[in-house]
Amino acid sequence: KRAIVLWRAAPRMDKVGHNYRWLWRLHWYRGETEEAARAEQTALATLEAVPPSAELAMAYSTRSQIHFLNGRTGEAVEWGERALALAKQFDDVATQVHAMTNIGSAMLFANDASGKPFMEESLALARRHHLHEHAARVYTNFSEYAIFTRDFPLAEQLVSERIAFDTRLTLDSWTYY
Repeated sequence: KRAIVLWRAAPRMDKVGHNYRWLWRLHWYRGETEEAARAEQTALATLEAVPPSAELAMAYSTRSQIHFLNGRTGEAVEWGERALALAKQFDDVATQVHAMTNIGSAMLFANDASGKPFMEESLALARRHHLHEHAARVYTNFSEYAIFTRDFPLAEQLVSERIAFDTRLTLDSWTYY
């Protein structure tokens, strides 16, 4: 919240929107849905009022993720595709990985196997660019899908890779998840 005040005084509205996006995520994790919704609306309104940016791409991807986590797969794919297109314009690999993970996860959990290439590509990009947290998230979502659909060979491969990866990088919260 303090960062928002400082960036607003700068004035750097892209950074104001970026910080509202983080508030949105933090409120969502804490189950504070009303606060999260207000932060989401403010983040998007702020970022859409300034020239397009990597921050806006990540806000779109965060919206995609929230839709996925709430079982709204169509909206997750739609917002993920919007985020992916914008992230590519800014060569923002982290947001590309985040958006592809949302798109692939939403497709897979909607019983659409064409989500697998999104997961495979996002994992490869995350690993190649040393985006460890993003790679851990891909492993988690992809392995959960494999377990859910009883694709046990894929599940065994992904879970084994994931535990080795998470352990080697001491990503304990992901390992235990």
